[in-house]
Amino acid sequence: MPRCSRPAGVTLVSLGLLCISLSALVNLGVWTWLRKQVAFPPESPAAALVNALTGPLFIPIAGAYGLAALIAAAAVWLMRPWMTLAFATWSVAALAFCSWFLWSAPTVLIWGGFMAGAAFVVVVAILLWLIYRYLRRVASGGARAAV
Repeated sequence: MPRCSRPAGVTLVSLGLLCISLSALVNLGVWTWLRKQVAFPPESPAAALVNALTGPLFIPIAGAYGLAALIAAAAVWLMRPWMTLAFATWSVAALAFCSWFLWSAPTVLIWGGFMAGAAFVVVVAILLWLIYRYLRRVASGGARAAV
């Protein structure tokens, strides 16, 4: 039986990106449907969140996030030479999406408030940087050491 030359970590990153892509693209439809189906009191934080997540910036940001994740998932799965660029592009889209959400969501809906949300974005940035370093090491020929 032939042995797969793709490290397990690369497979996990690719599958994670695929799941993220699918959820992002499905969310585009869900939030649009939610705005049409559910009526929250206009002054409620939930109404403000639904309005933010169905506003004019949500569709391009979420769409770019989902599409970049799908492209990065394919590049990482196939271990293309440009997989680190694809992952870095998706990482920028992910951080833009997180930051936009932090600014758009009512503070009362962010567990721990704005500062906790900002700390979460920083932690996500660090994790994405670590994954990027791992993928760069794999792409540069350190695949055997990265297993």
